[in-house]
Amino acid sequence: MKNQIRKVLLCLGMLAVIILCGIPVQAKTSALQIGDLEYKKMVADSIVSTGNNARLKKVIQKAREGKKVTIAYLGGSITEGIGASPNSSCYAETSWKKFTEKYSLFHDAEFVNAGMSGTPSSLGALRYQRDVQSQTKTGKGPDILFLEFAVNDSGECTRGGAYEGLIRRAMKSGSAVVLIFSVFEDNFNMQDTYISYGKYYQLPMISIKNGVKSQFDKAVFSKWFFHDYWHPTNEGHAFMADCIEYLLEKVDWQLPQKEEITDVEKIKPYNTDEYDTMNMLTAKNTKKSKNVSAGGFKKRDKRTGKFRFNNKDKFPYSWKHKKSASKKPLKVKINCAKFMVVYKLSKNKRTGKASIYVDGKKIKTVDGYNKDGWNNARIVLAVDEKVKKVHKIEIRMAKGNRKKEFTVLAMGYH
Repeated sequence: MKNQIRKVLLCLGMLAVIILCGIPVQAKTSALQIGDLEYKKMVADSIVSTGNNARLKKVIQKAREGKKVTIAYLGGSITEGIGASPNSSCYAETSWKKFTEKYSLFHDAEFVNAGMSGTPSSLGALRYQRDVQSQTKTGKGPDILFLEFAVNDSGECTRGGAYEGLIRRAMKSGSAVVLIFSVFEDNFNMQDTYISYGKYYQLPMISIKNGVKSQFDKAVFSKWFFHDYWHPTNEGHAFMADCIEYLLEKVDWQLPQKEEITDVEKIKPYNTDEYDTMNMLTAKNTKKSKNVSAGGFKKRDKRTGKFRFNNKDKFPYSWKHKKSASKKPLKVKINCAKFMVVYKLSKNKRTGKASIYVDGKKIKTVDGYNKDGWNNARIVLAVDEKVKKVHKIEIRMAKGNRKKEFTVLAMGYH
């Protein structure tokens, strides 16, 4: 009996070594003072779950058959590529290249980077159609969507509703959704909250926090992994890409599972389905609308930031109030249950405050000035109701701020 147990343990040990030997090593580990085997264990430790593998296996098979596959990444500054130099070294582009080289018959998988620095999942939900769905050749959504908001969603205005909305929206269009939990230098992320979403929807999940846990207290680790408090170095980005590559390999090795959630609309949401289809309003797509009046916010702000990966304006069709503009408010009349206002945060001292009114009642006054602002976006949930009804939204310069500047980058509704 003891000999049989020893044989089983020996086989399991050999299997573990074989599995670890198959794990990729992209990052340079010499500065971390560990060997390849220890690094591979870090990569293996990052896998929270492979979830239900049906959708991912379909995508891998589709790529092998020479069919066009689209891989999209939606998240914050880590996904946009901050910390990576050049930007093509970011985890998103690196892992996409690995996929297309390994699985795509003609090495032609389509890449969509929809990372935007300093933004939560609520803004991701507004941007989904513009920055993800419309960027695919079919216009229906990507084959794989990697979601990376675990370090951006602290204090997020929908309390996780938009995060679930993104999961549900992507699943409705047939996407295989993978959740990625990045980590800050103080070991913060929101995976304890969002892992439950992943379990409920049977999604593959990767925790960078879990992967680097064994190294976190080492003096050399921060310098190796973190470019600054928030963002990974090239090695950190490479580690993230290795974790994604290993997840896909692990799924590829597995026996196929039957897809259990074929129609997400037929199952009860984990928390809410109120953010499944958020829509973005801009000065361009409302130009001819009788229900939107720019008032004193008629200018376009040319400093709304540019995406690192393509140098395009993040919000090219904004509403800007200049100090010489009229005092008339920006008005919107709309039938909705949810309404969001996205505004610019600037360190320019000419920037002032604006007040948001809903049906004649002041909901919130927001300050567009911040000494640490970098033309980044902030978002406010102005209407939060269960049932749609017609609302009148007004954005006015706050009392004493008439001669100041303020930019509404976009608005959104459901």
